[in-house]
Amino acid sequence: MTIPDDETRLQRPEQRWSRTPDDIATSTSSSGWLASASLREIRLYNVREANRSRKIPFETVLSIQHDEDIRAIALSEDLLVVLTRSRLLVYDEYRTSQHLANNPVHDKTIDQKSFKTSWSVSVLQTGTVAMGGGAMASIAVAGVGENGVKVFRYSYRTGWQVETDRMILKCPGNIGAIKTVGFSPFQSNSIYGPMVYALTANNHLYCWRVGGVPQTGLQMVTPSWHINCNSTKNQYSFLNEISSAAMIIGPTGKPYILCTTDHQNDSHLLTSFIVPVDILEKDPVILRNQMRALPDSVVGSNVLAGVASPSGRFLVIVEKGDKKEILKVLNVRNARDGGLTCTVRAQGESKLRAVSPQVSAISISIEEQQGALEIIAVDGRSHVVFARVSAPDMPTSPPSSPLSLRRTSTYEFPSGTVLRELSSDASTQRSTSSATMDQILEGSGAAER
Repeated sequence: MTIPDDETRLQRPEQRWSRTPDDIATSTSSSGWLASASLREIRLYNVREANRSRKIPFETVLSIQHDEDIRAIALSEDLLVVLTRSRLLVYDEYRTSQHLANNPVHDKTIDQKSFKTSWSVSVLQTGTVAMGGGAMASIAVAGVGENGVKVFRYSYRTGWQVETDRMILKCPGNIGAIKTVGFSPFQSNSIYGPMVYALTANNHLYCWRVGGVPQTGLQMVTPSWHINCNSTKNQYSFLNEISSAAMIIGPTGKPYILCTTDHQNDSHLLTSFIVPVDILEKDPVILRNQMRALPDSVVGSNVLAGVASPSGRFLVIVEKGDKKEILKVLNVRNARDGGLTCTVRAQGESKLRAVSPQVSAISISIEEQQGALEIIAVDGRSHVVFARVSAPDMPTSPPSSPLSLRRTSTYEFPSGTVLRELSSDASTQRSTSSATMDQILEGSGAAER
């Protein structure tokens, strides 16, 4: 099936005497808004209600102090999160306020002694201000080294406020930058409960169980699962070769992580793969043997970005093509030998482009509607893609509680059957940034051999 899509561009402030540089980070929200950031400013766009036949105008511009560099951004339904080299900035009412800089919900200096520098950010919001009844949010900030991830919590009653408790998620043995951090899709049959996951520039994955952590003061949390995705110490793989990571909850409630790879010549790292999060297994060889590469007929060797739909039934990836990049929608299915695999549901050419060889700065949102998927994707070069893909087998889901976390569920069927879903009102978003190789090497060693 060919993906029917519309493509347009984001309007940007004009540079009179020079070429407008590419943006270094993008993020999309479930509300149909997106944010795109340069080193010094963030622009916010209401893309869902925009006229797609022309450039989409920005609604708000937020400027950052000249002594700060933006590293990453993330949007939830109600919050805009900005991560600079040394600060975490959280703003609310980004869809209605023209003066965001005046009233941040949180302006937190990141401890440079223990954290070194910040690299990526993700936000999980449960409930919405508009629906009433309260809302909560968690923000994960990722940096460099063994104190790799910090998690802050927020609540909304009459306004957003910072909770006193926070977590430091330890990354034993990590010497590099954490390029991606995210929250697990939360569902009732998830065997491990809520988790946070992280991908390092050295191709390592970490997961932490955070559901039972006491919500008092500062808590140190050790990883529940860790895998070195590099083949063996005698085989070569490249720094930053895994381009993206996303968590999926499997048919029996077991979590899996999709890793897309931009495969390099002579590398022994698997092409894009799905690996189960098996917290009972500690043998690194067995853990690596559980990695299952996606079929060559489904995914090529060079993938720039990949995300899972809210239900976990679908994946959307952006793959390098001969002339143009390819946007693909994949069905998630049971694999015959266990675990999960994928088949192609639809694909089409796209103008989406990466802005650096290391990180794509491509963000993708997927809305599951009755009988269809609505996809919005943006890159750091201001290209925006809208696509609607038929999904007539998608069941109607009952409404979920406004205070429930996003619940994504897949039910077990015979091999080859498309997996089913439960819906949610929660939104999880992380930033897609485009740090240069020099920036990555600032806090990273080479990938392990």
